[in-house]
Amino acid sequence: MLSLRLARGSHPLVLLRRSLVAVAAAGASFLLLTALGFAASHPADPDGALARLLWCVVPLAATVQLAMSVARADPSTRPGAGFAAAGLGPARLALLAGV
Repeated sequence: MLSLRLARGSHPLVLLRRSLVAVAAAGASFLLLTALGFAASHPADPDGALARLLWCVVPLAATVQLAMSVARADPSTRPGAGFAAAGLGPARLALLAGV
């Protein structure tokens, strides 16, 4: 229900960025699944499986970086004025999320 509410009131450019993150996550997941499939089908070759898994690290890190930058630029994720009045500004919310 939340995703429908976010998609209904969003700007098309925001939806495009969110769908780009979904496509990047699907690509990174596909790479991880193929590495797992190779490791399962070739149990005698652990070096090859490790090499394929290491190839997945860069796309996975790029996907995480893209998701973080899209989340920072999303206008619907900014805290409202009520949070700042209650003492939960952007810095305090980041600290609370980190804890």
